[in-house]
Amino acid sequence: MEKSQKKFNYLALIGMIGAIVGPIVYYSFVHFNICDIGFEFICTIAFYIITTIAALVLCIIGLVRRKKYTETGFIFSLIGIIIASILSILIVIDISKQPYYYWTGNILSNNSGSSYDYDYDYDDDDYDDDDYDDYDYDYDNYKTPVQTKEEYISECQAYTYEQIARRPDDFIDKKATFTGEVIQVQEVDDSSIVMRVNITKKTYQYIDSVTWSDTIYVTYTYGSGESKILEDDVITMYGELKGSTSYTSTLGSKITLPKFNAKYVTINQ
Repeated sequence: MEKSQKKFNYLALIGMIGAIVGPIVYYSFVHFNICDIGFEFICTIAFYIITTIAALVLCIIGLVRRKKYTETGFIFSLIGIIIASILSILIVIDISKQPYYYWTGNILSNNSGSSYDYDYDYDDDDYDDDDYDDYDYDYDNYKTPVQTKEEYISECQAYTYEQIARRPDDFIDKKATFTGEVIQVQEVDDSSIVMRVNITKKTYQYIDSVTWSDTIYVTYTYGSGESKILEDDVITMYGELKGSTSYTSTLGSKITLPKFNAKYVTINQ
């Protein structure tokens, strides 16, 4: 009988640990960008569900298969059930706030109220000066001043995520620079991409680790011969802020990110 009770105590302990492990894995993978969106995101949720159900089963077994309710196993079971119940509610709420493209893996899906902005360069040769004879301008001698890359970069200012997220319309068309970690890249066509980039860097005093948070939505068109940007790259971007863009979460709530059109991007080594 004593051995049987010990077995149920161990089952209750494993159940309690499982109730803690599942949420830790979920939050770590989703909020520290360990898992990618799409299939890996779904697998993370599936792992959490399986772990939590197994933990609850073990805790319930440890709870009901005993006569005394003052034993260690009873305490383990009770704590495991409470933890699993509370964290399940919190995680369901968190999952409901995740955008639709977390499930589909398509960053372009469900981006309501936004469209990809292409930067077109029009040469003077594209137009016939004869079309403008009614104007007094001397188009033959007129030359549009060309701004060099160095001049453009020198005009870009650094802003914090809080600044551009709190009052995005105040910064529309402002030239800005950000450094951050790419958490997703998706191709629009052969030369254009959209990205989600975390721009707030966090370091820890006693841990040799760096994490990035605070996501912005970035559009970019590659230059000739430029290397492709990959997920997990740390990049420095120069471009213009374009207010914000919105998408819909899995439960229909609206989520908004600051929008940035990058003109120049450097991949940091």
